Amino acid sequence: MAPLHKFNPLRLAYIRDAACRRFGRDARQLDCLAGLRMLDIGCGGGLLSEPLARLGATVVGADPSVANIEAARLHAADSGVAVDYRATTARRSPKRTSASTWCSPWRWSSTSPT
Repeated sequence: MAPLHKFNPLRLAYIRDAACRRFGRDARQLDCLAGLRMLDIGCGGGLLSEPLARLGATVVGADPSVANIEAARLHAADSGVAVDYRATTARRSPKRTSASTWCSPWRWSSTSPT
């Protein structure tokens, strides 16, 4: 897990910057993702979900591992960060159109907010 933790700031910066460009936001603002809904598919323990929520996004974190989701829920509660964690697969998770942006370890996509 150490490499993933080291890589996470770069991943977060990329997603934050891409979302800000797409939706006309200032990435330097602490709440630059406020009003955006994000779906983190394959969220694991919430390593990316929590920082996105701290930047103001409403985040759904989906992972098929119940143990990962429980760990993520506990960490988010201890940190005071609101993330809607769900033990589910991408196939069963909320429709892509229900989120302004969604991310997974393999893809990045954005849709116009509804």
